[in-house]
Amino acid sequence: MRNGSLERIENATPGVLTVNGGARPSLEILRQDFERHLRLTLAKDRYTATGRDRYFTLALTVRDRLIERWIATRQTHHKKNVKRITVGGALKGAQGGEPIVVSARRVGSTSWSEQVVTAGANGGRFTATFNVSGPAEFVARWAGDSGRQGAGSSVLTVTLRK
Repeated sequence: MRNGSLERIENATPGVLTVNGGARPSLEILRQDFERHLRLTLAKDRYTATGRDRYFTLALTVRDRLIERWIATRQTHHKKNVKRITVGGALKGAQGGEPIVVSARRVGSTSWSEQVVTAGANGGRFTATFNVSGPAEFVARWAGDSGRQGAGSSVLTVTLRK
């Protein structure tokens, strides 16, 4: 994708667009779903639809895709017993507005997933939420700034209950 436009991809599977490495429905399928919503949801056709009708129809068409992916993600998380963990705290020296990097990894793993969160104005407190499927380790750090030294937390290990 370049500047918000779709590029043609050579040797692509017919009927499917590939964007950022993932398969997506073709433009023809999206057009058909758009027309289905326009006709059956709004009871309009291309001659009677207003700009607002088209906007609403596009929103419904996109919403369908989001819901399909959301349900698939929830099903995968259920099958893999994924739990949502929220960690929070405050780092010494952080007062609010600083970027804090909160990292998580499965116990025994060497790779970390990271989230950058902004410290709140309440003494630099922060929270971050991760999806985990087993024992996990968490750390938080901030780099400091020109007048204050950065800080980091000790490792927090979390074990999940069944």
